[in-house]
Amino acid sequence: MRGYVRTMYRILADSQEVRERRNQLRHPTYKKPELLATAPNQVWSWDITKLLGPAKWTYFYLYVILDIFSRCAVGWMVASRESAELAKRLIRETVEKQGILENQLIIHSDRGPSMKSHGVAQLLGSLGVTKSHSRPHVSNDNPFSESQFKTLKYRPDFPDRFGSQEDARSFCQNFFHWYNDEHYHSGIAMLTPAMVHYGLADQVLAKRQQVLDVAYAHHPERFVSKPPSPAQQPNAVWINPPPMPDKPNDANQPLVEIIGPEEVIAEKSELEISLQTSANDPGRLLGPTDHDPSLNNTNTQITTDRGEAPVLDMPVTIALGDKRYTNFVTQLSQTR
Repeated sequence: MRGYVRTMYRILADSQEVRERRNQLRHPTYKKPELLATAPNQVWSWDITKLLGPAKWTYFYLYVILDIFSRCAVGWMVASRESAELAKRLIRETVEKQGILENQLIIHSDRGPSMKSHGVAQLLGSLGVTKSHSRPHVSNDNPFSESQFKTLKYRPDFPDRFGSQEDARSFCQNFFHWYNDEHYHSGIAMLTPAMVHYGLADQVLAKRQQVLDVAYAHHPERFVSKPPSPAQQPNAVWINPPPMPDKPNDANQPLVEIIGPEEVIAEKSELEISLQTSANDPGRLLGPTDHDPSLNNTNTQITTDRGEAPVLDMPVTIALGDKRYTNFVTQLSQTR
């Protein structure tokens, strides 16, 4: 059979035979996680970070489970390896210690091997806990764990290396006691994570309000605008909050501010524009002779430091290549 090449391709296309025949990998589309917590023990975030050991290429692994609403580290563990079995044990013990009910909790993590393991998935299913994962290579999907690890490793007493696993465990024990019970967190109205997690935040904020009321009663002149009040903790904490809808424009509100001739004259009272035309200059300014000559007629007079001067609102066009941009400017023709 003989024929044109294009004819053969048209016949193949009609039979849906013109396509990629190689077995190529098609990546799935990952949805951005959007998780909301309005109280403790609704959404947890967990991750694993490495701690440098005593010699090169030796590490200890720190597992941390964090409540995103209270920022409280509800569970942690230091181990010599990263293992799904160790992660299962930590999650199970933490869920039991916090008294989590079925279908109460969402646990969010990245896509590490321990987080994606079948053993952890089966454990979460048996406990009635919903699992959530970040998108691949998107650290912003797990911001609370990443921020907590930065707080850990930027502490002044954080060592360059740990001499042993017991050394690392002792340091983390002191750190998490400080982090949960003594660290006033800026993201939760300068409360400690333990205050928010165990329901003490309202009492602490009420005592702060009493102190501020006493200060206002003794020295009201120090507070100019209004009586002082303590910062309030957020009512909702998101991982990837949904985008807010665009605010509609008011129909009575102009999108462009229009300046009247009086304001232009006031702003340009000292401005004098000298127009020069040149056929060889591609960025030349075209003067009033390029427009309607009737625009040159004006009876407006203003007074400057040089005396009476007629004001001319003229269109000025800037020619850049094939495009022309026109605007009206005010020129003062000074009397000599």
